[in-house]
Amino acid sequence: MALAVAAALRAPDHGRLRPWRFLGVSGEARRALGAAMAAALARLDSQAGTERLAREAAKPLRAPFVLVAAAAIVPGHRIPEWEQRASAAAGVMNVLNAFHFIGYGAVWLSSPAFADVGLLLPLGLAEADQLLGTLHVGTLHEALPPAPRPEAGSFWRV
Repeated sequence: MALAVAAALRAPDHGRLRPWRFLGVSGEARRALGAAMAAALARLDSQAGTERLAREAAKPLRAPFVLVAAAAIVPGHRIPEWEQRASAAAGVMNVLNAFHFIGYGAVWLSSPAFADVGLLLPLGLAEADQLLGTLHVGTLHEALPPAPRPEAGSFWRV
């Protein structure tokens, strides 16, 4: 875990704001995270039914370890907020790659519940911070097939 998070610290950090924030969640704490996510979704979407809220609550139970990733935003700083988020997201990608490199299976997931400010404080984050997603981490029992990717040539030019 420490090695993977150390990889985040190598992400670009204009202004040296160190915007990366991570919270490891395992065991029964995953249920509490799921309950908080379901409550956040209910606050954001009054049309979310019981089944949808139950699916939201179950998300953190998909892996034995969940790493909540956030950007610690400094509002009004000379470094624009989008750049602070980009730095934090680059750190998250470094962590994801580190987990893969050391042999774990990991996936970066999002949720509409992460837009609810009421979810930040129980996670120990500030109101200005932004949740970037969760990394679901576990041991692979078999190699995953490579994900289909488009040809790189259509995404760059000289």
